[in-house]
Amino acid sequence: EDHFVLSSMESGPYQGCVDYFIENELDHRIWHEVGNGFLCVALIVYISVNPTLLNTYKFNLVSLLLVTLMYAFGFVGFFSVPYANCYHEHTTYLTLTSKLMTVSYTFKQYFILHSLIRTPLILKYSTIGLIISLLFPTFLFIIPAADIIFDYEIFSDIMISNGLICVCGFTNLGVSIWLTLTGQTNESSFPVIIIVYEILHAFPDAIKIVSIIHDFRLFMSVENYDDIAFFITAVFTFFVLFKEKRKLA
Repeated sequence: EDHFVLSSMESGPYQGCVDYFIENELDHRIWHEVGNGFLCVALIVYISVNPTLLNTYKFNLVSLLLVTLMYAFGFVGFFSVPYANCYHEHTTYLTLTSKLMTVSYTFKQYFILHSLIRTPLILKYSTIGLIISLLFPTFLFIIPAADIIFDYEIFSDIMISNGLICVCGFTNLGVSIWLTLTGQTNESSFPVIIIVYEILHAFPDAIKIVSIIHDFRLFMSVENYDDIAFFITAVFTFFVLFKEKRKLA
């Protein structure tokens, strides 16, 4: 594995970019994503050992945790290479880890939307509801997927596609609040968990999209905030699941 990584680094990073990162003390720290990975595994195990929790969350929360775990793997793999962002052309290793990140990052919000609307639509419209819950998020997913994952450059500025993902995050926040207030949770705490998740992630993501071009230091400051955002969400999720487990006992 070391030989694979090292042999893929032959071209080396662009020195001007490296100097910029050093001068501005910019660094993508990987340890918070290592921690996020462990939290994902712990939550998956905690849910899996309880048949009732597993039945409730296997197609939403557990699947979301697996997507988050995939992103953590990609992030740690990509940024374990010093100044990974400074390579003119991504090597095989950087391409694989970068794709793992972009696929999970792009897919996550649309999967959350599907998971939120699936059960209410099925209860109301049966099979037609299931089809709608699949097609609607997929339709919204097509443009960001083509632009970010497959590099089709649909827009001259990739921030437009990132903005669409961010809009989906706010949509998820609105839908989860609506489902909770109207009692359409189907005895699941998933919408409540998503409310906390999106409050902690959608707003910072919007700031990052606005600041990445004009104020990269602000972008990195908000990026560093992400070190604790998922931790807070995970702790809240453990608390919610613990209360559910006690009710079942």
